[in-house]
Amino acid sequence: MKIFQKKHVSLLIIFILIFEFQKAFAQTTTKTMLLNVANEVVEIKDLQELQKEDALKIASKTTTTKAIILTYHSVRNFDQNDSIFAENFITSIPVFEQEMKYLKDNNFNVISPEDLLNLIQSNATSSQKNVIITFDDGYLNNYIYAVPILEKNNFHATFFIYSNAISKFKIAMTWKNLKDLVANGNSIGGHTKSHPKLDRLKIVQKMEDEIAGNKKILEEKLNTKVNFFAYPYGLRSALAIQKVKEAGYLGAMTDIHGTLHTKKSTYELNRFNMNSDYAAFLEFVNLK
Repeated sequence: MKIFQKKHVSLLIIFILIFEFQKAFAQTTTKTMLLNVANEVVEIKDLQELQKEDALKIASKTTTTKAIILTYHSVRNFDQNDSIFAENFITSIPVFEQEMKYLKDNNFNVISPEDLLNLIQSNATSSQKNVIITFDDGYLNNYIYAVPILEKNNFHATFFIYSNAISKFKIAMTWKNLKDLVANGNSIGGHTKSHPKLDRLKIVQKMEDEIAGNKKILEEKLNTKVNFFAYPYGLRSALAIQKVKEAGYLGAMTDIHGTLHTKKSTYELNRFNMNSDYAAFLEFVNLK
């Protein structure tokens, strides 16, 4: 009987020891698991912070700056001899006046190409409704009809000029007209010497003469810096873009529709071609 009691007590003690060991092991395991979870949470937070930093770094390299660039060509009322093709590049005087009034009444911020470049270089997205007004080719009707409307609204514009036409063609501005534009706060941009299709131009010397030669003539004749270029017809090639850069232009404009610009696109800035379609104008300037 005593032997049985001793064995019973011994077994009881063993059971108690096993129970206490399991309890201690469980507590230790729980603490270890909690510590591991805590470490994992810290690691996840660290990873999230790193991912956030990486995202900011990537964003800083690809930040898009919003600005609407409008392209006008001829500003005049229609003639019965105008072709359907020509109508794509004519903005009637009443429509142009209505469009400028809309920009003014709706607090659009009319800026220069240089202003846009500064925004792009500083990675500014800009919450303002920025608009750049440009004119291609150098039509005399720009000076006669469009400029007074711009001045009425206290707006300035950039006029992209192909120099061979100036003071030579009846429908083109004169050098005096261009000097007046500069004196009144407008800017002049390059548009080649003879308005060729640059994507088809393969002779390097000819390309350089059209692009760099145009810039040289404009700057000498008008005593002003010519910082931006517009590709005739919006057409370009890798060689054309290279020669625009080499000529010293700070940026260049296409005819591709779009409102977002990046550091990589400064030599292919988006623009909207304007005509007398007021509904299209409203759509363009109100794109999000």
